Amino acid sequence: MGQYVRNDSAIIGTTSVQVFPERKQIGQRRVGFSIVNSGSTIVTISKGIAPAISLKGIPLSAGQVYSESNSSDFQCWQGPIQFVSDSAGGLIAITEIIEDNSNMDVYGY
Repeated sequence: MGQYVRNDSAIIGTTSVQVFPERKQIGQRRVGFSIVNSGSTIVTISKGIAPAISLKGIPLSAGQVYSESNSSDFQCWQGPIQFVSDSAGGLIAITEIIEDNSNMDVYGY
């Protein structure tokens, strides 16, 4: 049991891609996360299992940030998060803080 920080980046295209898995299924809890649009395209965030659709969800322009963190009256999203870009070559940087309540490592192995 402990907390881990996952720093990563991903290239996002015009086809929806899941970058954040659902943490509950593997005995983990997301404590906070931050997504930075590091590219020059518009990247759309969609929470849930449905594929992301460009500009339908939470759109981030170049340089914009979206963050969530747990507090006394709010729990950040625990489910999967999908991404899509309005054109090829989208780029995001992510930070995810994970609390592990299992005997597995941060990637679920």
